[in-house]
Amino acid sequence: MSKFYILNGGDPFTLRRILGHASLKMVDYYVELFSSDIKQQQKKFSPVENMKRIL
Repeated sequence: MSKFYILNGGDPFTLRRILGHASLKMVDYYVELFSSDIKQQQKKFSPVENMKRIL
């Protein structure tokens, strides 16, 4: 659930509250588990990458 929440644009602060964690440390751990997916998403939606495609 955490992975799909972040990949669909959810923010880690809200995810922390949903999961009931006192700090972002555990959420950061979840994000590290699938960092390659996040890198792909960042490249897909990056304004800089999108400008390169237009030019």
